[in-house]
Amino acid sequence: MWFIIESNKRKTWFLLFSLVSLLVIFGALIGLYIDPESFDGLIAGIIISTFFAIVIIFWTRIESSKIFLNQLNAYPLEDDSIPVVKNVVEEMAISANLGFVPKIYIVPSKVPNAFAVGINSKNSAIALSVGLLSLLNRDELQGVVAHEISHIKNKDTLYLMYAGIIFGAIVMLSEIIIRGGLNRRMNNSSKNGAGIVALLIIIVLSILAPILSKILYFTISRKREYLADACSAQFTRYPLSLASALKKISSYDTEKIEKDEITKDKVISTMYIHNYLMNDKENFLDGLFSTHPPIEKRIEILEKMAGSDIKDYSKTYNDVFKGKVLIPKEKLDKIKF
Repeated sequence: MWFIIESNKRKTWFLLFSLVSLLVIFGALIGLYIDPESFDGLIAGIIISTFFAIVIIFWTRIESSKIFLNQLNAYPLEDDSIPVVKNVVEEMAISANLGFVPKIYIVPSKVPNAFAVGINSKNSAIALSVGLLSLLNRDELQGVVAHEISHIKNKDTLYLMYAGIIFGAIVMLSEIIIRGGLNRRMNNSSKNGAGIVALLIIIVLSILAPILSKILYFTISRKREYLADACSAQFTRYPLSLASALKKISSYDTEKIEKDEITKDKVISTMYIHNYLMNDKENFLDGLFSTHPPIEKRIEILEKMAGSDIKDYSKTYNDVFKGKVLIPKEKLDKIKF
């Protein structure tokens, strides 16, 4: 599994660099717009935005797990209250060779779903909704838990937390600018060419930055879901358990989903095993803005697997998508079981 972890680390740093760069560019342009007569505003904008990005990164690493869990009113599972859940999480942590057992939290939502947060033994947790626990049998629960533990082991949770927080900051800054936060100063800079150019670039960037960062964020997220499914199949040695769970989760009553406020959180919805806010259609535009791959494809791959390890999953993935490669052959050949 080392190559998945290393690949995810590289993609995480690439995404972080891209999103932080957008923040710094915003800061530099805003500084230039405020003070177009000299480079003082430009330099100040770069310094302030860079400091802001660093604070976000360190804060995310330390506190974001608590923030996500508190936002959903999730509460920790008492050791003996639901023993089957505790046993399943312990079994899958051992099967994944994780090195520790993540904390377990219960989300008070009737909509069946699950997500993982954290990157180490101190802040890692798996959150399971009340609806999920009442809907799935033990095998299906095992498949879902294995999927979420895969996200922790593969460092997906690190990526998702960083990306979610920084992406949210970019969207918030863009909305403030688009709503006219800087327009009040337009008359003061109207006679200065640099100020006008900076203003135009800020407006264009405010429109494009959230779209481009969202596409980048979602594109990388989709492949991670396939890899987590593959790892779940290997850890449980029973891919049909996750396939069955995904069928039940995706067919949940639409009217009940629409009434559930917890499920509507746009940031956390990208972390769920199934994003109910996402359109599962496979056209080009839906594909660009989908956080998860089509659940029907995920189920199809799991049901068609001849075996239960990552090599079997990768081969089936290639067959289902007619030659598309999930894991390069040279990396698959290095996997030993």
